[in-house]
Amino acid sequence: MPTTHQHETEDQEKPRRAAIYLSEPVPNDLDEPRDELSLDQQSVLCRCVAIALELEVVGVFADPRGDLVLRPGLRQAMVVIEAQRPDILIVSSLERLADSYHDIVKIVWKLGRAGTVPVPAEVGIGLPAKVRPSQD
Repeated sequence: MPTTHQHETEDQEKPRRAAIYLSEPVPNDLDEPRDELSLDQQSVLCRCVAIALELEVVGVFADPRGDLVLRPGLRQAMVVIEAQRPDILIVSSLERLADSYHDIVKIVWKLGRAGTVPVPAEVGIGLPAKVRPSQD
């Protein structure tokens, strides 16, 4: 018969773990500044989500503007996710994962196979999702 102490130990969940991915917004055709978060702003937002959800951050990966074609930070994050299997990948927005929705779906599928759930920061802290401008 298990003791009370054994039940308490078994009932305690191990800390959930998260990785954070940041990427510089893709410039528009005119190379004008966009109203999107910088890498530093994304980092603060994603870390706030990790704190709010009581997650242990196991890695922060970033791709500056110059690396958006090859996305070495995202590739490194995927290697770590395969090896360490964090529960969550926090991103400021799913759009930061790739330039096309097709590629986003492929990345989310790979995350799912690793048991990692992508969590956009605006969902993680209850902020309203970004409203897309009309395509007029």
